[in-house]
Amino acid sequence: MLVRPSKKRDPGRRPWALYLAVEQVACFRNVAAHLHPGGCFVIEVEVPDLRRLPPGQNVLPFHVSPTRWAFDVYDVATQATSSNYVQVVDGRGEYRSIPFRYVWPAELDLMAQLAGLRLRERWENWTRQPFTNESRQQCLDLGKIPELTGNSSSARTAGQS
Repeated sequence: MLVRPSKKRDPGRRPWALYLAVEQVACFRNVAAHLHPGGCFVIEVEVPDLRRLPPGQNVLPFHVSPTRWAFDVYDVATQATSSNYVQVVDGRGEYRSIPFRYVWPAELDLMAQLAGLRLRERWENWTRQPFTNESRQQCLDLGKIPELTGNSSSARTAGQS
């Protein structure tokens, strides 16, 4: 599910990409609003490999062959990045770029908390390998935090002495 702050759409934007933190939090809130108690929100997100960036550089290649090159460009100040692809077909180069905003594991946990979700499990991948310092992606299982009802005695007496 995606939430758009307005109906205006930049024709260069991908409909599935959320470029701003506020949009990402709004997406989490939108999902939480649609979840039933016990429901879950499962997502897969890349973990940026910034440790491989040489000092002063912002480009990391991830595929190089005689006819294809692929590389990520990072702006560490804004967390903006793009995955870029160059392919040579019939002697002509074709280029495409996919911009997005990366998020850190702790930032995803905070977005979930702001939306009324809680982390149930985090794995490295869909086979549930453990998430470690070396993980390049993460899969999160987020559950809806149960709401307090006005009918419970603990909710009625909360804050009363």
